[in-house]
Amino acid sequence: MIALVKEPLITESELTGLKHKLDNEKQMVLEIYKIAFENFLRRKFTSEFLINEIRKQMNNGFDYLPIKLVNCDIIDYRSSYNFRYMIGETFSNSFCWLFFNRIVIKRKFWKYRKVVKKIAEPFREDEIIQLSMEEIAEEVIYKSEFFQKIIKDLEKASIRVGGGIHSRPGEKVFILLLKWGEGNETNEE
Repeated sequence: MIALVKEPLITESELTGLKHKLDNEKQMVLEIYKIAFENFLRRKFTSEFLINEIRKQMNNGFDYLPIKLVNCDIIDYRSSYNFRYMIGETFSNSFCWLFFNRIVIKRKFWKYRKVVKKIAEPFREDEIIQLSMEEIAEEVIYKSEFFQKIIKDLEKASIRVGGGIHSRPGEKVFILLLKWGEGNETNEE
């Protein structure tokens, strides 16, 4: 005998509440990504860093520098920068993050603690909304005023800047390509 369900499995108000909760969660996740990306740019993306990286490429006979940004648990490329690690390094005590892979939130970021732990700690990615690389590029990378300033400064130094999302098996990568020579061929492997 089949029992009929008299009540709906989910009500319209519950569905509306869930959508509202997910929208708020996504806004907080975007805010966390923006803070971490700005911190990465200010801390890591310095003129000293660029000079060293360009020098390495020139010594190897290349006239370009690919800078890869990924959003995954594991990095299999040495020249990639992972948003999850950026978030961990920005919001967490560095000692705990580097040596124990644990998130101990800095006091000034206390309001983000639950969401940051879900993003950056291993095996918790199913508990929080995941941003695609396209969303990260649109909402975080391209909207960063500091990033746009860096691009303008590089162009003033006669370095051509290009960028975009490239698909690799199992992941998407945002590649910022800096070129200073006349050659057109690049090999990103």
